[in-house]
Amino acid sequence: MSVGKSKRFEVFKRDKFTCQYCGRSAPDVVLEVDHIVPRAEGGSDDILNLVTSCASCNRSKGARLLSDDTVVAKKRRQLEELQERREQLEMMIDWQRSLMDIDGQAVRELASIWDDIVLAIL
Repeated sequence: MSVGKSKRFEVFKRDKFTCQYCGRSAPDVVLEVDHIVPRAEGGSDDILNLVTSCASCNRSKGARLLSDDTVVAKKRRQLEELQERREQLEMMIDWQRSLMDIDGQAVRELASIWDDIVLAIL
């Protein structure tokens, strides 16, 4: 059973259409999705267990687990970077919302000052 097209495309996008083993990219090579932990060893089709591989690297790896964790470490760094970007975007959105409310704040302050002046006259 192969990985579905939409999931495969998501893995390719995440990995920038580049083989995570040798660094070659499409359209220079045919890309495939490889299981970090092979299915034969109980690996799942979870997106965190999938990586972009060129056909040559995937064929030479076969159904064996790689001894080093460079791909996993790279994915972890990418996820941490995405989380940092998300947090920065949330901060920017909050800041923009506060800027949009500046006019409302100014109107409320002027109304309060006006009320104080009117009450002082009466």
